[in-house]
Amino acid sequence: LIIPAPPGFANNPSWPVLGQIVGDAYFGPLIRLNANANLFAGEGVAAGGVPGLLIIGLVWIVWLRVFDICSLGWNRIFVLLVTAPLSLLLTNTHLSTLLISFGGLFWMLLLYYHKPSALRDTAR
Repeated sequence: LIIPAPPGFANNPSWPVLGQIVGDAYFGPLIRLNANANLFAGEGVAAGGVPGLLIIGLVWIVWLRVFDICSLGWNRIFVLLVTAPLSLLLTNTHLSTLLISFGGLFWMLLLYYHKPSALRDTAR
């Protein structure tokens, strides 16, 4: 609403949805696929160009490491099962959206603050 569309996209009905524009280009407008809206396309290149790729990559690495630390003490199969949807979402959504809307922060907090009782007892 504030910045006008680039001249190449001024008449594109999908503007400003970057994933929709990519989906239309690769799969045709009839499919209406929001493709390639992952963290590297949306929060990386679109937000900061090549430096944006490096920054979002580092943010992603930090989030994965913190998530791994939060899940210590939990059954790995359980952790893999509850995080499988998060992994799938990362292929076509932004990291910030995943953290806020799809449970990325929720699962981190739950895994960290509600450790299995055997682990809580040994920590005391």
